[in-house]
Amino acid sequence: MDSDFTELLKSAKNKIFQSKDSKIKIISHIDADGISSASILSLALDRLKINHDVHFTSLDGMSSSQLGDLTIFLDMGSGQIDYLMSEHGDKDIIIVDHHQGEYPKAPFLEVNPNKFGYSGSEEVSGSGLSYLLSLELDSKNKDLSSIAIVGAVGDMQGSWGGLKGLNRDILLDSIETGLVKAQEDLLLYGRSTRPIYKSLQYFSDPPIPGVTGSDSNAMALLNSLGIPCYEGDWRTVSDMTSDEKKKLATEIIRKTIMAVPQEYISFIPQMIMGESYSLQNEEERSPLRDASEFATCLNACGKNGRPEVGFYVCKG
Repeated sequence: MDSDFTELLKSAKNKIFQSKDSKIKIISHIDADGISSASILSLALDRLKINHDVHFTSLDGMSSSQLGDLTIFLDMGSGQIDYLMSEHGDKDIIIVDHHQGEYPKAPFLEVNPNKFGYSGSEEVSGSGLSYLLSLELDSKNKDLSSIAIVGAVGDMQGSWGGLKGLNRDILLDSIETGLVKAQEDLLLYGRSTRPIYKSLQYFSDPPIPGVTGSDSNAMALLNSLGIPCYEGDWRTVSDMTSDEKKKLATEIIRKTIMAVPQEYISFIPQMIMGESYSLQNEEERSPLRDASEFATCLNACGKNGRPEVGFYVCKG
């Protein structure tokens, strides 16, 4: 990791420790990445017995009374520095954000990977940055890496060829701790929770000609390939053998490339097969088992105005 970037994380850690007896407030975004970010840093502070409050809100119209003695913005802030300077320039603020920002000279400590040659859209998410900061606070926080993987997947950073850059390093931490299993798999939503035919029926990116939208045609496709839909219970993608997955992937690709323009054909295989991430501490048929499904649950919490529900689920 870039030495200057590491020093910045250390500066953020030092500022937190200097403020440990003051009022610390975490303010985060309400999507999967923001909720994951907040839960990671909150857990890290809990372990250090550092009191803090967590809020999920937007920056617009925020009054100074809503800030703490130290305020940490997660997954937001870099694009609103001018606003923060004009409204809260006298406040003690840390910004931990992966979005492209304005980057004017500001009195705030800003942890942003884009300033150090890392892509904030592909190589590290907000939750990844929160995780890296948690490691600076205590190297024992590697067990928080699995939440960072959920946040990265929720931010669509593993969509093309799997996680890379700093995300890859975080993934290796989660694999090393036994919390996440990464494997090449069918990229059908509901790998652990939906019957295979339902995952096929609702698969729409790209749509499978004659299959997407039809449960009967999805079942017929599986039957034609000799893949059982039911064995004492409805089988999910996670129940399929490696050979069954390869057989189904080949057929999906064959059907799909016949219906897309020539220039898109090369993209189809990686939209059907790719790297998936399973959280090993979650029950096998739980919607929290698959990182993509977990992220969808967190996004749903945010969209329904209840980000705190997802936050407490992440914290366990």
